[in-house]
Amino acid sequence: MSLPDRNRTFYFDYTDEFGNRTEGNFTIKCRLTMRERHAMELEKSRALGGNQNPTNALMGIAVMAATLSTHIVKSPNWWEQSNNGMDLEDENVVVALYDQLTSEQLAWRDELVKNTLDSTKEVEETQDTPLGNGSVETK
Repeated sequence: MSLPDRNRTFYFDYTDEFGNRTEGNFTIKCRLTMRERHAMELEKSRALGGNQNPTNALMGIAVMAATLSTHIVKSPNWWEQSNNGMDLEDENVVVALYDQLTSEQLAWRDELVKNTLDSTKEVEETQDTPLGNGSVETK
């Protein structure tokens, strides 16, 4: 069984408390390679700036920024122009995008598990069954 395409595209639509709308299609990597995970951890460390005891807020920003920058493959112009969200005034846009990215990753994994279980069931249904008397029932 081969893995499904690790990329997934979704539509993001967020309206802030003042009625400003932020939207567009994002393509993300749902599964990272070891190299990409390493790069994500380095980005997170860089964002923490060597701080040994970061606040919860600083840690949250570092995790979201590193995750989004590593997982996003293609994004709308507004995302790129905002330095991958770091120059946005409303942090809730970044939080909402991070939450949606996480949901998309979980949906991708759920599909992978379902496909794996379906494939396993198909294999089991086509295998010969021992009858217990030394002979085998062929399906």
